[in-house]
Amino acid sequence: MNYSFEEIQSMLNCIVLSSGNSDQIQNVIYDTRKSSYASKSIFFAFKGAVNDGHEYIAEAYALGVRNFVVSKKINVEHLKDANVLKVNSSLLALQKIARFHRSKLNIPIIAITGSNGKTIVKEWLGKALSKKFKISKSPKSYNSQIGVALSLLQIKDKDQIAIIEAGISQKREMKFLEKMIRPNIGIFTNIGDAHASGFDSKDQKLTEKLSLFKHSELLIYNSDQQFTNNIVKKCYSGKLQDWSSSSESSISYRLNQLEDQTDIFIQYHDSNYKVNTEFKSKEFIENMMHVISCLLYFDFSEEDIQSVVSDFDQIQNRLELREGINGNLLINDSYSLDMASLQLALEFQDLHANGLEKILILSDFDHQVNKKDIYIELKNLIFEKNIKQTFIIGIANAHKRILIDPSVSFYNTVEEFTSSSPYLVLKDSCLLIKGARKFRLESIFHKLSKQVHQTILETNFSALDHNLNFYKKYLADQTKMMAVIKADSYGSGSEQIAHYLDQKKIDYLAVAIIDEAITIRLADCNLPIMVFNIDESQIELLWEHNLEPEVYSIHLLEKLINKANEREQELKIHIKLDTGMKRLGFEQDEINALLENLKNQKWLHVQSVFSHLAASESKVHDSFTLQQITLFKTLVSQIQESLNYPFLKHILNTGGIIRHSDHQMDMVRIGLGLYGVDETGLVSDNLLKVHSLKARVLQIKSLNKGETIGYSRAGIADQNKTIAIVSIGYADGLMRHSGNGNYSMKIQDFLCPTIGNICMDVCMLDITGIQDISVGDEVVVFDEDLQLESLAKVCHTISYEIISRIAPRVKRIYTYH
Repeated sequence: MNYSFEEIQSMLNCIVLSSGNSDQIQNVIYDTRKSSYASKSIFFAFKGAVNDGHEYIAEAYALGVRNFVVSKKINVEHLKDANVLKVNSSLLALQKIARFHRSKLNIPIIAITGSNGKTIVKEWLGKALSKKFKISKSPKSYNSQIGVALSLLQIKDKDQIAIIEAGISQKREMKFLEKMIRPNIGIFTNIGDAHASGFDSKDQKLTEKLSLFKHSELLIYNSDQQFTNNIVKKCYSGKLQDWSSSSESSISYRLNQLEDQTDIFIQYHDSNYKVNTEFKSKEFIENMMHVISCLLYFDFSEEDIQSVVSDFDQIQNRLELREGINGNLLINDSYSLDMASLQLALEFQDLHANGLEKILILSDFDHQVNKKDIYIELKNLIFEKNIKQTFIIGIANAHKRILIDPSVSFYNTVEEFTSSSPYLVLKDSCLLIKGARKFRLESIFHKLSKQVHQTILETNFSALDHNLNFYKKYLADQTKMMAVIKADSYGSGSEQIAHYLDQKKIDYLAVAIIDEAITIRLADCNLPIMVFNIDESQIELLWEHNLEPEVYSIHLLEKLINKANEREQELKIHIKLDTGMKRLGFEQDEINALLENLKNQKWLHVQSVFSHLAASESKVHDSFTLQQITLFKTLVSQIQESLNYPFLKHILNTGGIIRHSDHQMDMVRIGLGLYGVDETGLVSDNLLKVHSLKARVLQIKSLNKGETIGYSRAGIADQNKTIAIVSIGYADGLMRHSGNGNYSMKIQDFLCPTIGNICMDVCMLDITGIQDISVGDEVVVFDEDLQLESLAKVCHTISYEIISRIAPRVKRIYTYH
């Protein structure tokens, strides 16, 4: 986009709250953490169920934004020289601008929707069409009401084809997307078997999604899906380019599965095509056929199609964060490259650099048309993002001249770069590794990574984000949230989780011991931190690191008062009441003594008063839970009468948020629910699993009938068996209860039971009858499908213990996907 503020104003039914300079607007932002080209951006303040963008206007202004769209009246006195428009709905205003921008475009717009495969079809199609055309496509999974608008607004005058991904989750959403996109060509991917929440039936969901194409000239879909075919024939009146195994379809195909490839034989317009691929699964072949059908429409030859299909890969669609050697922090996004995804990756780097200098390792923009324009834009982006050093691999000499700068270096190959002096001295920096798949930049990522144990715990920030927002929906706007990240964030790594929660504007952190709090504070996290269990010998550190202790006894309170008097320095404290848990906390008969001590001192400030529910997750114990809440309110009233200032009150934990949200008071505390574990049994389907624990096959052995394996000869072969030795044992946190067939792990989607006892460093899996398992194959202990709760059940424990036991030697990595 490239519009003046006056042009934006003319598109909208709006009120001008403030007028400033009229610069060209080339970018839309709605999140102050993603503020590329701030001076040329317009900030849209969206009010959602969780956050209100109006609260971040001052922050956006401080970053350099001078153009704003708001949906409620704001004080503009502090927004000097800013342009501010007030509209009824910021979202509808953004969509109106997107519709206007779309109306000016005279290029084919391809829209993709469905239940499964949208993103991979979009990425593959974009990769294929970019070999002949200048392509614009939705970044990552930008398929929402906001994401589609942003995708359309990034389309430039020089683009020749645009590919837009569209997704919905509720009835009547698609009409807004259709009005914006107005696609010329539609691709309808797999609709899925089950109907999703938000729709009354599968029929309704399919019809709603199909409405995206009501003005399209052409629709591509798989007519082998009979239910889909019936609805399409009934509701769509345009030209159909269906593909199926039937000779009656527009495009017919058949497969020949070989040992190392799949041959696809295609008939289209009386012409025959043969394409081969390394993919074998039904899902990938289906995604590929959608792409091939579109390429045939654009007159790609058999040779052209084979060329692009050979270049397809399993789209990773994720950013991976990992600790590197020499104090470096590594971000791996080395699977695809275009300008839109690069901007997203650089924003991710901004979020996680935490004061480290930023370095960009980049490949050539493979198969992109008009590379000159791309490299001009890249030069501006490097400057805008304050990248200290940029290393570019595989770029042509003609384009090097555009980027000439002391901070930019060029290399012909990965090998040349990794043997260079600058590579060898990389240290104490945040490195983003981003490139087209053919350049294999992931090898740089692996070389710069710390040598790690072959077992890893992967934490998915996207799932964490989803869960956080889900729980926030139960809260009133004014209710604060404290994230309990004790035990190293339940094994996830407290520093990274703390920084993530800081970015998400969480109100408080809580940890178990002071050492955990100091680790977080030294990682430059400035959120307030409550410490549950205080060692008296470490009291001095509370002031030194700006930490806030839980106070649960007269003895501890007196120690803190004495130290505060000695230092003559204020300290915020949190009073813990025991309302029935019978652990730490002041009981009812101790309240008078507590208040007497608080009255007679001046340096301790009560920040909050709280208690802990013993069984908030259980309906059976509701009467006891309500008894605790009633007692808490009584004691809090007594404390409030004594103190002459307000303080926060909180009693709900994760289970309480779901089952007793009427008692949320000023703040709630969330723990394992952040990671997708629901102990109430009420909302598990609404949460996403955050953790994946993965190991590797170290060796494969044959076991004859009657032979034994492992300590105590506990594993006995009742027949000839094939055994995989796997890189995880009880020293990594895998409990011994899971051995001897009590638990199964996943290799290549096959569940493989344990055999024999769990050893210190390894365990053994029975892989008898499963073909093609090799040394080095990934072994899933638990993930979003093979769930943590299953392992906890066979180990006769709870999910908290399983995740908290994972040993420090297990490498932690962090992803967005």
